Amino acid sequence: MSFGVSSWIVHHSCPFVDIAGLVRGASKGEGADLITREAYSHEVISHGFWPGGNGVEAAFYSYTAPAPDGLDKAQIRPAKAFYSTEMSEFLFMYDDMRAADSPDEALLDFCQSTYEAGADLAKWDRASLERLTEE
Repeated sequence: MSFGVSSWIVHHSCPFVDIAGLVRGASKGEGADLITREAYSHEVISHGFWPGGNGVEAAFYSYTAPAPDGLDKAQIRPAKAFYSTEMSEFLFMYDDMRAADSPDEALLDFCQSTYEAGADLAKWDRASLERLTEE
């Protein structure tokens, strides 16, 4: 896996966990509160887990902010993962991950493919951000 960015931040805010990779400056979120402005003061691709609630089943999610043009049409893996226009993010339902032949690989594929889609469409300099890891 080549998944990587210049820095990783883990946000834990009940009831979800968000793992975010941050790079370069982005919009300052005009009109947003101080915490939101700081959270999105850089471009971000975020991956996390939602345990379910508020009418949404348990799912892994990924979003890119600001969202580049065409992100909603990007091809991602695995086949059961999809882009939710209602939530403006990619979702991979927890039950679909559990039912996969290799749940670990399926989840890594989701994270890798959504990272690649966001980074490529946002024209991030991936070569300078990524570090190859030993498999």
